[in-house]
Amino acid sequence: MKQRKIIKREIDVSDKINNNEISENGEAVEKNKNNKKKDKQRDKSDSKFDLKVWLGFDWTEINSVSAFTRLLFRPTDPASIGIIRFAFGLCMAMDMFGERSVLAADYQYDPDFCQFPLFDFIKPLPVDWMVVLHYVMLVCSVTIALGFMYRITCIAFAIIYWYVFLLDTLSWNNHSYLYGIIITLLIFIDGNSYCSIDSLIWPRLRNRQIPLWNLGLLRFQIFIVYFIAGIKKVTDYDWMMGYSMIGLSSHWVFTPFKLVLSNEWVDVIIIHWGGMVLDLIFPFFLFVDNTRVVAAFLLSMFHAMNSQIFTIGMFPFTMIATLPIFAHSDWPKHFIKQFPKGLRYFLPTVLPSDHSNDICIYNPNVYRGCKLNKMEIKTKINRQLSWYHYAIALLLVTFATEQVFLPFSHSLTPGCNTWSYGLYGYSWDMMMKRWQPQHVKISFTNTVEEKMWFLKQDAFLRISNQRFLLNPKTLLQHAHCLQDKLENIFDKNVTSLHYDVWFSLNRRFQQRMFDPQANILSANWSHFARFSPVLPILSELSDWRNKLESLKHEITKNNFTVTFVADFPGMKLDNFLHSRIINATVELLQGSVIVEFLDDKKKPNVTLITVGSEVSLPSGEYHTMHVTSDVPACYMYKYLEKEKISENLFNNLRRAVTHNNGTTKSNFDLPAGYFKASNGDALFQEILPEDKGAILQDVFENNFENNVKFESNQGWYLTATKNWLQGIKDIVRQCFADFLDGSWRLGIALRNIANGAPGKHNIVRDYYSKPPTMVSARF
Repeated sequence: MKQRKIIKREIDVSDKINNNEISENGEAVEKNKNNKKKDKQRDKSDSKFDLKVWLGFDWTEINSVSAFTRLLFRPTDPASIGIIRFAFGLCMAMDMFGERSVLAADYQYDPDFCQFPLFDFIKPLPVDWMVVLHYVMLVCSVTIALGFMYRITCIAFAIIYWYVFLLDTLSWNNHSYLYGIIITLLIFIDGNSYCSIDSLIWPRLRNRQIPLWNLGLLRFQIFIVYFIAGIKKVTDYDWMMGYSMIGLSSHWVFTPFKLVLSNEWVDVIIIHWGGMVLDLIFPFFLFVDNTRVVAAFLLSMFHAMNSQIFTIGMFPFTMIATLPIFAHSDWPKHFIKQFPKGLRYFLPTVLPSDHSNDICIYNPNVYRGCKLNKMEIKTKINRQLSWYHYAIALLLVTFATEQVFLPFSHSLTPGCNTWSYGLYGYSWDMMMKRWQPQHVKISFTNTVEEKMWFLKQDAFLRISNQRFLLNPKTLLQHAHCLQDKLENIFDKNVTSLHYDVWFSLNRRFQQRMFDPQANILSANWSHFARFSPVLPILSELSDWRNKLESLKHEITKNNFTVTFVADFPGMKLDNFLHSRIINATVELLQGSVIVEFLDDKKKPNVTLITVGSEVSLPSGEYHTMHVTSDVPACYMYKYLEKEKISENLFNNLRRAVTHNNGTTKSNFDLPAGYFKASNGDALFQEILPEDKGAILQDVFENNFENNVKFESNQGWYLTATKNWLQGIKDIVRQCFADFLDGSWRLGIALRNIANGAPGKHNIVRDYYSKPPTMVSARF
């Protein structure tokens, strides 16, 4: 009872201070009611900007180092942090069946595939141990949600998470980086003082006050995700002009907007400008009581729409779950109070925080004149700032500075830049770069044979992932991995590796990213120097994009397909037109080119020097485009294609494929009238040498999905989904099935470790020996 009275006095006195009924030194404030002029001036001054309304503290609390440090360690209710911890842990548990799938560990770290760690000395453990680590993360995420052994499980989860994160830079994205930051912050935050098993086991933790920086740190981290993303968007020309996300307006989630706007204006106004405003401005409204609910609702709708449009795992739901962090620290208690008393017995407490924290700094004026529990009151009043408090404050400021600086630090590491900046994942520039791959040709030579050999772009990759081509470091890692693998196959030294990579960035021309003549194996690379094989983006041609869209619109009316190409002076493109391409022509848009027909030597070369001039191209034959002008040459291919595999047929074929040694068969016959297509457009084909082609095909083509191309009118991420309730049921059902499936794999991995016979092939052989429905039989 004494402690409850102290808490009540704390609240009453704090409210009086906030309402200006008493001053910080405990003295009553005398208001001069007769001096209306001063009151008006004060009201006018307050109406301009009141920091306390926005952030909950006044200027006087940050005008000195000591005042700022006291503010950071001001006691705060732990309820909000406890609920956020619970929600984040659940999201991470769900994520373990998604992007960090426990089902993928047995082949994701297969030593037969190339690996792309951030640092070359980081190596994956044997496959069985990687399976175990993924399940440890799953268990830790559940215990974090429950608040059981909180600090230990946070440390274990963070160590494994960052280890797995650093092992594969190709899977990096902004939200995966954000998860790692949040779990690292939770290690230092008192997140187990509310709604946790720890608080039931150790009563001293129950409903214990936490320092304000625990809450402020998470608020800051979530805030900069939005705010820096908004800055990136508003300062990016492509985003503001609507080039980054063209075509999303056809998705069903934008149907209400299309009642008043055309598809083009939905792309620009709603998607680009609306997304920029939500990121840049609305996070500020989360700090204000009067606007918080509206801002949180709009941001929640924004994330809900993203969850339907993009395949980004648990990120939208995690961001929605963290939005309540901006509310008052005791909001869960006010929410729980709305439940009936009988139900509240099973819910967390609604009482004010009644346990003091040894590291918090208390306002001595709150306890002046209080005669209850004098020993505890004296301890609180006499608690002063120490070097420990100043050290924590310094670390917090350092962390905040680093988080603000890091997204803009790419100019310090030009060796990691191509047409975009650095490794995608820590810049908060979500969805700003839209890459359209066209053609990837990888060629190599060895010490014995002088001829050039060609490889599939997904050779020795566990999945078809072209992201390794977007960064010089991962390109080098891929080149050296190929060198090792090929030398083992041919028993000859590989002397050179060349990459001819064509991409379109945000609706520009298709152009080369790397010099095809450069030997990547001998190229020098450093974080702090530009990678010499990287070719610059032809920014002077960016203004062509509106014209290209108009040309494409006119040409595609007649069922033609069009590809716009730009190439550097003095370079050439060796191209092969598949037999399914008919009525193909190439038309000059800028510069001059020579078209050379390689298969028909009797056919003379054709020179195109006049804009609009064109030449017909034979199907099933090679031709070469030579750039002869002093400026980049631009031209377009126009052609008709025979019927492509539909998305439905593709899915049916994929379901019909049987597993063989853990890989998916690709050597089956397609129905008549359909074809196998390579990655990229059918316009560009890679042909292997006849004498070794079949062998290399067998070695490298081990994934059916990589060898089949399908297209739909809207794209794979633009198809309408089921209703929300059915979607949630499907997610829960799939997670349960994945849990049983992963448990079987875990049991096999533990058995292999116990028997001293770990290995990928043991897992794969035993896993596919029985259907997943017979999981219990494995134990």
